[in-house]
Amino acid sequence: MTWHDVKVASLQKMYAISGDLLLGDEATNDYIKAMPYAANEGMLRLCTVGQLLVKPLSIEQPLSQEKGFCRYDLQELAADYLSMAGGQVFYQNASAYGLFDGYFIEGGRFLLLPKEKPGTFTVYYAARPPVFSEETADTAPIPLSAEAAALLPLYIVSQLYK
Repeated sequence: MTWHDVKVASLQKMYAISGDLLLGDEATNDYIKAMPYAANEGMLRLCTVGQLLVKPLSIEQPLSQEKGFCRYDLQELAADYLSMAGGQVFYQNASAYGLFDGYFIEGGRFLLLPKEKPGTFTVYYAARPPVFSEETADTAPIPLSAEAAALLPLYIVSQLYK
């Protein structure tokens, strides 16, 4: 589903257009201008109540002779980092690969990995959805599952009709 699809579906549900042609006219201009904010709010709500937008982040950790933990700020490493809700960490080196449970999350955003584990850590985290604006291209994809994206026009309509 694209941003164009969402706008058309929202206007159709409001009976502002009858076909699938998106015309900017007196009947639709105000609605179209108000849609990005409602869409951003709707996507964020969907992403925080169960329809997580999960993304991978790769961290290369060098060999260290020290004991303790390396501390990685996930908000610095991934600008769209939201949380580790539903997240997982996988570990890979020359002789092993698998789910890694020897990490800690501190303060909701700092990942602590044992220094004595060199290799590649792939962190699957919950991401914030992108922010849409009036300049967002109609071809921009909605980065949600098909089930969650189908709810977005309903949310937008509910907000625009207030």
